[in-house]
Amino acid sequence: MTKKRYVSILILALMSFVIKLQNAVASEEVVANSELEAKVQEIKDLEEALSNAKNELNKLTQDETSDKSQRVRDENTTSKPVTTKFSADDDSLVGDQLEFETEAFPFAMAGTPESQTSIFCAPVRSIARVSHEDLQGKVYMNFDESTDESIVECISDDDAISVQSGIQYTIERSDLEKFDYRRKGVVFGGLVVPFKYYLSGDKRVATSTTVAPYVGLRNAELWGLHITPVISGGLGLVPVNSTATDENGVTTTGSDTKAALSVAAGIRLTSDKNKAFSAGILFGKDFLSNADRSADPTVGKLWTSLYFGLAIK
Repeated sequence: MTKKRYVSILILALMSFVIKLQNAVASEEVVANSELEAKVQEIKDLEEALSNAKNELNKLTQDETSDKSQRVRDENTTSKPVTTKFSADDDSLVGDQLEFETEAFPFAMAGTPESQTSIFCAPVRSIARVSHEDLQGKVYMNFDESTDESIVECISDDDAISVQSGIQYTIERSDLEKFDYRRKGVVFGGLVVPFKYYLSGDKRVATSTTVAPYVGLRNAELWGLHITPVISGGLGLVPVNSTATDENGVTTTGSDTKAALSVAAGIRLTSDKNKAFSAGILFGKDFLSNADRSADPTVGKLWTSLYFGLAIK
């Protein structure tokens, strides 16, 4: 029980006692003057105690209100960490083109009850375009017309029927991942450029960190590595070197960090062994104000960077 509640109970008790005492004095028909004066004094003392208790209660209420206001101000002024997040493709197959290098099954015709579904098989070199994935992990795709002209029929299952173009088929994502296929499609997300090496000017290395979104096209694959051409752009922080000479002829050099629009293009590598792994090489250029480029011409030159690490989402 809080101090405020104790004070409230005390006030109620004092008020009740004062009322009872006043009623008792009023109901007495004959009371000696000395006794009457004593009771009157007792009432005054109780009223004073009651007034003091009310003042204490008001003080406690004001302190509590002040504490709440201070906590709200502290919460509003406390700096919170800022996190950078980018929309990413999340390894979605939607919109991608799949070219099967092995037979893949079991496919089913979309919209057909499972009890009436025949087993369909995608033959080698068949090409499909993924239309969407549902929340249950089922992949929907349509096969290219070149599939109809394929001379290779499914041979792994005599009961399986080869897929045809113009029909939408479904397969569980977990079943699809059991088979080998080449995948082409758009990828996007975020990457970090930890440093920049300027290819001309002072030809120096600058710890100029840039966190930016990228978009690329998944295409070639080598030994489980996916090689993706990407383009990227975003806000970067660039150290700009400057020199100044005072009235005594003393020259001083310094470096200020300036904001710049940073654009780049290059190659991104990802691995099937670890989906979070990301590495690559970029070539880019920073765009700063005329004053910054005049103070340090190198910052406007072409740069390159290697990066290794984890993909940012």
